[in-house]
Amino acid sequence: MHATTMPSFQELAMPVVEQGSRSVFRAALLVILVAMLTVTLQQWVGTLSIYSDAVAEKRLMLHDAILHNRRPLEGWHEFGADRTNVRIFTVYLAQGLHRATGASVLSAYKLIETIALFSVFLGLFAYLRAWTPPSLALVGLLYFAVVTTLTYHFYFFHPWDHPSLLCWIIGAMFIRDGRFVPLMWLLPIAVTVKWDIIVLPCLYWLTHCSRDSFKLVTLRTLALGAVAIATLLVLAKSFPGGADRLETASLWDITRWQVSHNWQQFLALHISYPPLLAFGLPLVFASYGFRLAGRFLRVSCLFAVALFFPLMLNSFFVETRAQMMILALLLPTALVGLSRVLEPNN
Repeated sequence: MHATTMPSFQELAMPVVEQGSRSVFRAALLVILVAMLTVTLQQWVGTLSIYSDAVAEKRLMLHDAILHNRRPLEGWHEFGADRTNVRIFTVYLAQGLHRATGASVLSAYKLIETIALFSVFLGLFAYLRAWTPPSLALVGLLYFAVVTTLTYHFYFFHPWDHPSLLCWIIGAMFIRDGRFVPLMWLLPIAVTVKWDIIVLPCLYWLTHCSRDSFKLVTLRTLALGAVAIATLLVLAKSFPGGADRLETASLWDITRWQVSHNWQQFLALHISYPPLLAFGLPLVFASYGFRLAGRFLRVSCLFAVALFFPLMLNSFFVETRAQMMILALLLPTALVGLSRVLEPNN
């Protein structure tokens, strides 16, 4: 009989080392891809739009207006900046970087937005990977990057959108994992970035509420909502003004005008209407994958679709930049639907 030879430690460890090396290599490739997408968008789209020299002076004027809560000479509404005076986080951060480093305010903004966009892409890929294989998560990431080109247009100053989108993605992850305390800490910070995130506690309730957990989840949702609303009230009290239209027109008249304006823009742009380009396919694929998705994804889809309505009633809907959190919430289910289309027998 031949004596069996025991494998050496090196032979046993080799598969683990190779697997670890492949994981590091894949992670490095992802980081490189995300960096390429970020630089391409910021440099070759942003430089021709929101970062162009043609709007530099207007960006500085609005920065100064928000920093000092000083109404622009044209008025907040005429400047296209209704209710932006409470979006202070990014403005104060840019001013702090300017003072600490000596870099220009506009350079500070571009750095903040670039880092935030890079983080958004990485966070989105991690978010999608919870439900899809790497190949489909990559498809979702690339589609999101293509749609992001639409967000650079129609306005000249929105440095809070990428940081706010990052907050939405992190918040959705916290809700998915049931991490109540981190979500409680995130919300007040996120509200100072951009206050529309105050609706996020509703997603927490829809995700976790059940017959057995109704009382606890409802109390936690109320706590989350109270923190978010209290933060907004403090901001509104500390930085009054910022809503010129409410001084001259009723809320009903403003809403009616906004809906009419949005409809006219849709008629003018037709098939090139940015929200149609951004959300058409994801909505189709999400409806196809809805029944196959778990509770969190189904709830996220319904919540995302519901967000369309206040945005249509209360904002310039052509500005897709304000709707990107909807795309992030829709994408996992859309990718589930896409996989069903590509592999119908599975």
